[in-house]
Amino acid sequence: MGKASRKKNRDAKDDIAVTSISAPDQGRSWFIPVVAVIFLAGAVGVGILASQRTSNTGVAPLLGDHWHSAYGIYECDTFLPPIRNDNDPDGIHTHGSGYIHVHPFATTAAGRNANVERFLTSAGAEVDGDSLTVRELGVEFESGMQCGEEEAVFQLAYWSDQFSLDEPQIITGDDIPDFHFTEDGSAFTFALAPLGAEIPKPPTAAAAYG
Repeated sequence: MGKASRKKNRDAKDDIAVTSISAPDQGRSWFIPVVAVIFLAGAVGVGILASQRTSNTGVAPLLGDHWHSAYGIYECDTFLPPIRNDNDPDGIHTHGSGYIHVHPFATTAAGRNANVERFLTSAGAEVDGDSLTVRELGVEFESGMQCGEEEAVFQLAYWSDQFSLDEPQIITGDDIPDFHFTEDGSAFTFALAPLGAEIPKPPTAAAAYG
């Protein structure tokens, strides 16, 4: 009877041993799939954020950037005073210094949304492909007006580097309001001038940022 009892105890111990060995495997059996699911969910989340970053801010300036661009408003042969309206709903504004501050704090002002129309509208001006109106300065440029005896066109002269000695890129028509900021330290001259006329850089192009 005693032997039988010891055998039974031994069998019971064997069962306990098997159970104690198999328990960790059972725990690991759910650990790996859970980690895999978490990793996959994280990858999907990063992918979504990346796609949003590409679609909204994949083109500079990005959220968190802070750029400066010199600008001026040129009528036939004279630069007018800078805009003083410093309204800033999206992160593009001026301090009345002749500089545009581009520091998007919303996707509405980042990437390709950081454009001429966004800046001028924020500053209380109106712009389209043929005209510029800045009421505080009494500016009403419109293609077809005269500069002396020559027909003038509303146009934008752009230098990607304000210190460049190269000729500017000339933008006309519907490309003006959609033209977006692509470089820190660039320069813009919004001009009413005959096509082909020499358009100078804004006076602030060589000055310290304001």
